[in-house]
Amino acid sequence: GIPALEGIRQSRDGTLLIPVLDAANNLQSLQRIYPDGTKRFLVGGKVSDGRFIIQGQPEKPIAICEGFATGASIHLASGWTVHVTFSANNMPVVAKSARDLFTDKAIIICGDNDEIGRKRGGEAARLANAQLVLPHFTSGNGTDFNDLHQIEGLEAVRSQLEAALTKQHGLVALDMSEFLSMKIPDRGYLLSPILPVQGIGILYAPRGVGKTFAALSVAVAVASGGAVFNWRAPMPKKTLYVDGEMPATSMQSRLSSLVGGMAIPPQALKNLSLITPDLQPCAMPDLSTSNGQAMIEPLLKGVDMVVLDNIATLCRTGKENESQSWQAMQAWLLDLRRRGITVLLIHHAGKSGDQRGTSAKEDIMDTVISLRRPREYAMAEGARFEVHLTKARGILGDDAKPFEANLITEGNALHWQVREIEDVELEELKRLLGEGYSIRDCAEEMGKSKSAVHRLKRKLEGLD
Repeated sequence: GIPALEGIRQSRDGTLLIPVLDAANNLQSLQRIYPDGTKRFLVGGKVSDGRFIIQGQPEKPIAICEGFATGASIHLASGWTVHVTFSANNMPVVAKSARDLFTDKAIIICGDNDEIGRKRGGEAARLANAQLVLPHFTSGNGTDFNDLHQIEGLEAVRSQLEAALTKQHGLVALDMSEFLSMKIPDRGYLLSPILPVQGIGILYAPRGVGKTFAALSVAVAVASGGAVFNWRAPMPKKTLYVDGEMPATSMQSRLSSLVGGMAIPPQALKNLSLITPDLQPCAMPDLSTSNGQAMIEPLLKGVDMVVLDNIATLCRTGKENESQSWQAMQAWLLDLRRRGITVLLIHHAGKSGDQRGTSAKEDIMDTVISLRRPREYAMAEGARFEVHLTKARGILGDDAKPFEANLITEGNALHWQVREIEDVELEELKRLLGEGYSIRDCAEEMGKSKSAVHRLKRKLEGLD
């Protein structure tokens, strides 16, 4: 019940081949796991002090466990580095070796909850000066963390691991003088000024406005260190685009045209990875569930930004209008932020024009971007919309002003033309006055007050 992880191989008959490495990363044996669950080691190979390492985030703890599936579930739930020891008897040896190598690192011994697992796990914890955690089940029968993953879900694994870590280290509280004297690096931007590092943003619009074109353009700009609309990426960042509904041929065509219009250097294309439904061997994951999040997890290694297009197709569990249904997704998004990953969510607008469903989605957002149809619009114009920031932490002045964007086709390339909303209004007013409209008629036609139209007229006269 786990996805493939880096470093293992699988034969055509389904047998897994897992390397057994020593502390210096030298191969000392192999383990075969057959489709029926049978496990065999290489004849003549050495298993003692051998381990297989699932690499996680360097700033996080190290977990030590018995089996590969158990280690995979622990890694998927936590992002920790995991040392798989292959047997309970080998856990104390590997734990002592790991403590010698990582003197200041937090180590968690994840034992199997059976007699030998508890005994050897306790011994390993003493040798490594580490915390021992055993899986506990509210339903079903199991002994290890992979069993817990399959029976109760990845969130149960994550919760029990984090509880053990908190128990070992406790929460950290700093007094004001300590906190104010800390050297905390500036957050910086992936796309200035709307998407900060470790930011969470949401972009929403009615159907057919062009939000996927906008989202793809943002992803390409971040991946290439380029620009889109009035926003610029300071440097190229690795980006993962998760598409929930677009046909692969349409996605290819759109991306090709945008890349051509945005003049992206070929080497920057490697920075943007794409998950799209047509090219998957299975259904797209439901990211509002722990299992769905686990499917994405192996692809997040080294990623700086994730674009999820869109919430309706990628988050299918629960009721859209209930804030409780959003909690699992919100917890995952906050965990991604904690791990340094910026997330941009793409969503539909409701009948009111606001984002569809519970407003709780916006609580954790740094930036909320609304795309709206202009008053004067014809379907033949394609992707033309107004961009409004309805929530923008730290964005002030001209950066917060709305603007109009129009996707222009030139041959096989697409590029964005951006204009200030006021410039568009001045152009419309000039047209109406030229056609003989009175100020009252102009105000009615433009949906503005007469005083606002008078101000625009004075500005128009000043331009003339």
